[in-house]
Amino acid sequence: HARIERQLARRLNSAPKIARIDGVALPDEPFVFAEAVVTPDMRISFPNGHTDRVTAKQMGILREFARHVGTLLLKEKLVYAVWSADANTNSSSVHQYLHVLRKLYQAGGIDLNDFVTPESKAGWRIAEEVAGPSPSALKT
Repeated sequence: HARIERQLARRLNSAPKIARIDGVALPDEPFVFAEAVVTPDMRISFPNGHTDRVTAKQMGILREFARHVGTLLLKEKLVYAVWSADANTNSSSVHQYLHVLRKLYQAGGIDLNDFVTPESKAGWRIAEEVAGPSPSALKT
């Protein structure tokens, strides 16, 4: 009887689980970055109708870019947010992921360079977004 009560108490007091894939927390809601809608099921939709899938790391990069619109996102901050605090900030992995994201956006008819600009070894300047889809359009 005591074991059952402990199990019930654990379930009632447990914190909500955060969905993670490859160590990257997935967003609860869709978000927009560089005119594309990124959904929690790891899909990206572009205004020209092109839809594709993204990896967990690409999702993490896009989410950090979306969080830092209009600011300078330091490379260390991006690497720590996506790969973890133990990640090697001297690794070129982030540049390889960005190369693939640029190609993905290009297939969607968007030049990612208009939104993400490298800043002399410090990180990336994330441009202000133009008006994107309305929040009700994100739910579909």
